Amino acid sequence: MCVFLAVLQRHETTASDKFASPASLDFARTFSSRRLTVAETKPTSPSAITPELFDGLPDSVSRSISAAAVQRSMPVGREIFRDGEPKNSISVLLEGQVKVSWVDANGNEVILWLTSPGQFIGSLNLAPGTHSSTAVALQPCKVWTWSLAAFEAILDRFPQVTRNVEQIIARQTADLSNRICEISTMPLWHHLARTLVRLTEQTGRRVNGHFEIDITQEILGQMTSTTLYNVNHQLSWWERQGLVDRRRCVVVVNDIVALKKLCGIIR
Repeated sequence: MCVFLAVLQRHETTASDKFASPASLDFARTFSSRRLTVAETKPTSPSAITPELFDGLPDSVSRSISAAAVQRSMPVGREIFRDGEPKNSISVLLEGQVKVSWVDANGNEVILWLTSPGQFIGSLNLAPGTHSSTAVALQPCKVWTWSLAAFEAILDRFPQVTRNVEQIIARQTADLSNRICEISTMPLWHHLARTLVRLTEQTGRRVNGHFEIDITQEILGQMTSTTLYNVNHQLSWWERQGLVDRRRCVVVVNDIVALKKLCGIIR
């Protein structure tokens, strides 16, 4: 992850030198100071959206694992964990959307993951220590949280869970590696197109033949290590071509096939 952050920070500095970026809405900073009360209840059954953790497991085992978790409801802006805090739990997102990000000494924010329901929040690293990133709820969320001790006991008891965790770590590593390659070697339009394709597959809503993604242009910039100005400029160009539409806090993908061809996913 350190290599990934270094690449993003270097790329972001280069982009900032080329373009004058207007003042942007700092979404994370707007809400990070709100220390709101979190309602906590015990989960009663596995989520309708089966988390990666439960892949290949019978329902009885999934229920046993979920019984060891605490279900928490979190409002928009609530921090789930903060960079530098002791790591003492593991969480899976059930509902909503969470961004996991890192902020450098100059206040530049880089989004590492935009977490969707069914995914672990942040890096699935069970080594003791502190968090190297901050997770904030972008939408009202529900999460399952296990203490590290409880989660390690689950791994000892269910070998399939250990295999699932290994696959999740491999996916997270591959995702970061792919983004390093995209940001380091490809032009903005290319990796922005790939980011939109990924978001369409993960969180896009199909509406009347197009896809709607709940995301701000600022967050897109933080995901692709560029400025709000650059994202807006590129989306404006694609809008004129009919590929996308811009709405408040929503990007509409009108032609997903054309977007995939543009970034080389399909030919």
